[in-house]
Amino acid sequence: MIKFNKEIAAHRDQVKLLIDARTKEGADVSPDVFVVTSRSMVAAADARYEESNRLMAVTNIQRRRLQEAKNEATRQTVAKAAEASRAAIRDETIARLAEEYERGAVLDFFSPINCVTFKPRVRYREFLREMVTGFDPARENKRLAE
Repeated sequence: MIKFNKEIAAHRDQVKLLIDARTKEGADVSPDVFVVTSRSMVAAADARYEESNRLMAVTNIQRRRLQEAKNEATRQTVAKAAEASRAAIRDETIARLAEEYERGAVLDFFSPINCVTFKPRVRYREFLREMVTGFDPARENKRLAE
């Protein structure tokens, strides 16, 4: 955040709108735009990392069980169970992001959207600029309710 503070500072007013809206709702949110941005990115990245690891584990278990399956009915059961596990993991990620949002990470729901599109060869500065400039404060204010 310190290295790329110019990108954040250039959009301070947009982030400040979210901070002010959450503060009016009684939430305990840091008034510092840099703290909120960094906390949101860390919360989102951590949630995505954990989700990715858990989804990979489900896929590995599903693959092993499919190899052991003796008939199509068993394969269908394995596939349904794996999909239910994936849905539960995604729901848990959303719940985790909601908790972090309540704790002041007001951009955390928005951040994972950009983390998915982040390409390894894209420079961090470009990624950060996209994350900070690409959100709509009015939309993000409604995110928790959604």
